Amino acid sequence: MMYKQIFIIILFLFCGKVLIAQEKKFGIGVSLFYPTGLSLKYNWKKDVFIDSVIGVSAFGGYFHLGFLNEFYQLNPNFNLYVGGSVLLEERKRKNKIWRNIFVERKSFYGGIKVPFGVVYYDNQRNFDLFGEIGVNVLFQNNLNYYLSFALGFHFYI
Repeated sequence: MMYKQIFIIILFLFCGKVLIAQEKKFGIGVSLFYPTGLSLKYNWKKDVFIDSVIGVSAFGGYFHLGFLNEFYQLNPNFNLYVGGSVLLEERKRKNKIWRNIFVERKSFYGGIKVPFGVVYYDNQRNFDLFGEIGVNVLFQNNLNYYLSFALGFHFYI
C-alpha cells in the first residue's frame, strides 16, 4: 500500500517538472476591429496553432475556430501565417409573415474563414502581436463573402 503512495508522489513530481520545463503554449488575448473579442491561441505543433475568437462583429455575435500555419519566417521575431477556420456569425434575416408583412430576426449562420497575416513574437515568446486580413464566406440564403481585418495580441501562460 505504501508503494502505491510513493509511486503516485514520484509520478506527480516528475509530471510537474515536465510541465514546468515545457514552453508556454497557451495564449489568451484580444482581437480588435473585425471581429472584436476574446482571442485564444494554442501552440499545437512547431508552426501549427489552434486559433479561436469569440466576440462581436458589425452584425452581432461572432465565433471562429480553426488552425494557423506559420509558413515563412521573415526574421527570428516575425512570421507570416495562413489558416482556415469554421465560422459562426449572427445576421438579420427577414421572415415573411403574410403578404407584405415581414419580421426581422437574428440568426447564426455558418461559414469559413481563410486568414492571412503577420505575427511578431518577443524574444522570450511571452506575448505576440498580430495583424491579419481574412476572406470570409458565410452560407446565408446565398453565398455572402467579405474581407475582415483584425489586429490583436496574446499573452502566453
